[in-house]
Amino acid sequence: MCDNGYKVFVNYKSADNIVVSFNNGKDTFIVPAHRAPAASGEYYANDANTLRWHEKNGTAVLTYPDSNYRTSRKLLETTCRPR
Repeated sequence: MCDNGYKVFVNYKSADNIVVSFNNGKDTFIVPAHRAPAASGEYYANDANTLRWHEKNGTAVLTYPDSNYRTSRKLLETTCRPR
């Protein structure tokens, strides 16, 4: 569960590839992502770099596009913890 109420599921396809699925209460999004360099922890991003999943010390940060991303170009973040 994430601080913003999103339910996130991560499917680890391989050491370098994951699929992030999340629901914002209205829509469900399913996004493939690949491992990217990180100073610490495990970091994954989609090809457009608009969705990121960064795990470290039992928590993760989900970075995702704002609902008006096409015009705002704004990315949002929320902290997620396993339940």
